[in-house]
Amino acid sequence: VNIGTFHSFALKLIKEDLEGFGYKNKIKLLDEKEQILFVKSLFNENRWEEKNNAIQKLVDHINNQKENGIRSVDVKSKGKGIKNLNQQYQIYEQSTKEKSIVDFSELVLLLNERLKNDLEYKKNIQSKYKNFLIDEFQDTNPIQYQTLLLLTEDNGSIFAVGDDCQSDRKSVV
Repeated sequence: VNIGTFHSFALKLIKEDLEGFGYKNKIKLLDEKEQILFVKSLFNENRWEEKNNAIQKLVDHINNQKENGIRSVDVKSKGKGIKNLNQQYQIYEQSTKEKSIVDFSELVLLLNERLKNDLEYKKNIQSKYKNFLIDEFQDTNPIQYQTLLLLTEDNGSIFAVGDDCQSDRKSVV
């Protein structure tokens, strides 16, 4: 029995096979505050303007894209402001990869991509983990839901517990 969040489960699997996830030695996990500081350092390095809460806007944009399973190269630009955010997201992705840095949103996205693209790995993980109980299911974001489906699609099961009264989103199903 393993108990944890989507993020802790993904981190556990990533640490078990860093090389398979594209990392050499170890990764540095950024919490929310550290992610903001890292983005601030990118603003300084690249001489980007820090007006109108630009740092937080970029962090929110990055996390939103990742929570929807979208890499920077796949983002569809709409307008100048969004185009700049997408370019900054691309630089953020390159920089974090080079420095073996992973933010929380990246954890589940990495696992999702590995399960989609590595059938042998997926079958191995599915043989180890067959049943998933998801508490607070109403808070599951699209990439978490897609990952859960990948984990269970061949022979697993999902037991979901949620509360419609606490939900502030549309259903992911």
